[in-house]
Amino acid sequence: DVTIDEPADERTQNVDRRFSKFATGVESITGINTGYVNLFSNYDGKVEDADVALVGWGSTKGVLLEVLKMLAADGIKATFLQVVYIHPFPEKKVAEFLGKSQLVIDVEGNKTSQLAQIIREKTGIRIDKTINKYDGRNFDPDDVAETVKEMIGTNGKDDKNYTNGNGRNKSEKTGKKDKEINPVEDIEKI
Repeated sequence: DVTIDEPADERTQNVDRRFSKFATGVESITGINTGYVNLFSNYDGKVEDADVALVGWGSTKGVLLEVLKMLAADGIKATFLQVVYIHPFPEKKVAEFLGKSQLVIDVEGNKTSQLAQIIREKTGIRIDKTINKYDGRNFDPDDVAETVKEMIGTNGKDDKNYTNGNGRNKSEKTGKKDKEINPVEDIEKI
């Protein structure tokens, strides 16, 4: 037999107090490079000027920074939004960035595009295309760059699943000096 001896109004006050702390934490996510999300770009300009916006989280960061360099060498303007923390989700900044982007490609190391689903749930924005790899191996930057270029050519139609062993030859290094990829300090600057 269980007896609850806490008054209902006291319980309600305690729950409200805990949730107000969460709301304060979400409101403190103001800048784009706050540790919750980071924005990288391979050009100087506005987000809406990019040919493509890449979105990723976790272990995709290093690969996508390399992809930005490769795309820059081919004259393709690209941005990369790295989502660092999923909870609390920085929905205002993610929505602000994605709302300005022409073509958004989500790159994830799982089958179901988990981040893309969370973005859709929290912001209402549907990701244009996805690149998924779930064979237990790391992404290859050359292959991802080639897949992104193919996707740019199809104007956001048709998702593409990228998996290891897809028969694509690795592109050869161009010998061009890599453009330095740095975090964008303020979303208003882009």
